[in-house]
Amino acid sequence: MSNPLYSGGPAAEETAAEDKRVALIDIGSNSVRFVVYEKLARTAFSVHNEKSICCIGRNIANTGLLYKEGCDLALEALSRYRMLAARLNVGIRDAVGFCRTC
Repeated sequence: MSNPLYSGGPAAEETAAEDKRVALIDIGSNSVRFVVYEKLARTAFSVHNEKSICCIGRNIANTGLLYKEGCDLALEALSRYRMLAARLNVGIRDAVGFCRTC
């Protein structure tokens, strides 16, 4: 589906996307990381890199549940990352979660 803000078709949309800052959020069992890159490129130049230690997987092997306090910290970090992304003029945002079983 075409974006109405771009009138040049798919190729123009791809070029416009390449000029936007890109943010990635990596949600892990121990931390939540937020990295902003200047643009989509073969060689990535980061303009912001932040990690919040949340320990959402603490005691999961014993309880089978995510750690509530860690989840609260992760949600606070995600809220802060959303505000930072807006201030840093991020045009593309992606989140990645990884589940590892031992």
